[in-house]
Amino acid sequence: MVHSLEEISEQLAELQERLRNEDINSLVGGGVGLDLLGLKYIKDFQPRTHEDVDLYIDISQRGRLMSLLKGMGIKIDPSSHKNPIHLIAYVNGITYDFFSVSGNEKYGFFIENASPLRALVGRQVCSLHDYTPIRFHTDIATYSENNYYVLDCLSEHNLLFNLRRSKERDIKVVKQIANIKNLELTN
Repeated sequence: MVHSLEEISEQLAELQERLRNEDINSLVGGGVGLDLLGLKYIKDFQPRTHEDVDLYIDISQRGRLMSLLKGMGIKIDPSSHKNPIHLIAYVNGITYDFFSVSGNEKYGFFIENASPLRALVGRQVCSLHDYTPIRFHTDIATYSENNYYVLDCLSEHNLLFNLRRSKERDIKVVKQIANIKNLELTN
């Protein structure tokens, strides 16, 4: 089932807020994250429909996340119990893909006295196929009067390049935002 950003946005804002209240930091990535960035930076940007919402969390918070979701009555896909990296949850017909990220002491897991916006900087993301290190940076986007913590343009570019299963449209959006922000993309 596909959903418009308008259909997803309110529920996503509530979910991110609930996670933040429980000290579980999350960043919106993938197509929804790109659409939120596109609306922020690109004039007359038109979001696309989405099959799911990608969220990135700290791997150390995964157990707490599962407990919280279960406590909220949210259905968790049974395959999530076997996969330490990918957790799938279903909330009112919308699929949420939670991807666990990890880091090391050199980059720091959390910056003391930092806002949730900075909490995942310097992280690595692990795909099911490899363990490619990707430095995460964050941005904040506003849509329908809600703020969303999202992967920034460079992080999205690195994910798209390293995971090698991107939509052509998403690559174009990343390049457009990078151009607007005068960012140099490598790869």
